[in-house]
Amino acid sequence: HRGSKGKIQRKYETLLHEHRIDYHLSRMIPNFIFDSDDNLIKADWTLFDRKAGPRISGDYWENSAGLDTYCLDINWVYPGSPYMELSDKKVVEIAREIARHFKEKGWFDKLFIYCLDEPHKLYFSRIKKDVELWIQGDADWRGKFMIVTHPYHGHSLESVADIWTIP
Repeated sequence: HRGSKGKIQRKYETLLHEHRIDYHLSRMIPNFIFDSDDNLIKADWTLFDRKAGPRISGDYWENSAGLDTYCLDINWVYPGSPYMELSDKKVVEIAREIARHFKEKGWFDKLFIYCLDEPHKLYFSRIKKDVELWIQGDADWRGKFMIVTHPYHGHSLESVADIWTIP
């Protein structure tokens, strides 16, 4: 391949886009700043809006077609995840702010949340709790949670996982 890393990345992204495969900038979420009572003071969307915004809206693409979906890859539950250290109140505040921003931009209908790939059953209760907190932040989150695992009737995540992807 010849060209800069940016040009090569754009070629790959364009190839995926032309074949209707939505490319996602994983783990690109804003920096959230909280006060000592865990109230959200500020969310800096500058980098996200500059990088992901044009891809979602379609301004990045020659055909001007925006992405059909956008995966917000939080990657919540894994050992050492900074997300695991957040208070319930912070999780609710983050969920509310992300919903607000995506709705303001007109992108919320494209959004879904990738919870975790084949989580160990030890994490099921935490995933369920987190989904419930996100829905507490904004009820419109319901229907937007994806998990990669084998679904079955009576699965403990059945009430919160909306999109099941079989590994």
